[in-house]
Amino acid sequence: MKQIKEKRIRPMQVGEQLREIISELVIKKIKDPRLAMVTITEVEMTSDLKTAFVYFSFHNPKLTKDQALQGFNSAAGLIKREMGHNLKLRYVPELIFKYDSSFEYGHRIEKILADINMSPSSQDDPAQDDTDRPQPQDDAD
Repeated sequence: MKQIKEKRIRPMQVGEQLREIISELVIKKIKDPRLAMVTITEVEMTSDLKTAFVYFSFHNPKLTKDQALQGFNSAAGLIKREMGHNLKLRYVPELIFKYDSSFEYGHRIEKILADINMSPSSQDDPAQDDTDRPQPQDDAD
């Protein structure tokens, strides 16, 4: 049982270590302007620890996804070298960089919800208007 559990936990642990290493490199060592204001959101490892999927987002309006990907691909050698020095792994994982669109998706949903709350139809909701409801009559007659 322990062996099965360890197979699931180890890739998550290594992924978190890689996320920390790559985040620190982006902030302190990599001077590529294409990686300015880039955040590493998650690193997913394959079960054999040979491939790492590095998800990123960015907050730079002058930057495109493709430019950020090019920046990461050009810095991949430095990142792998640092990973080799900092991780106790038999193999240095192959890096595959992917844009994390979950923040855009969340922002789009928030905007839709805000639009729904601001729409005129929600302000004229008949469920909240008591003037159309029949008033109770007094049966004292």
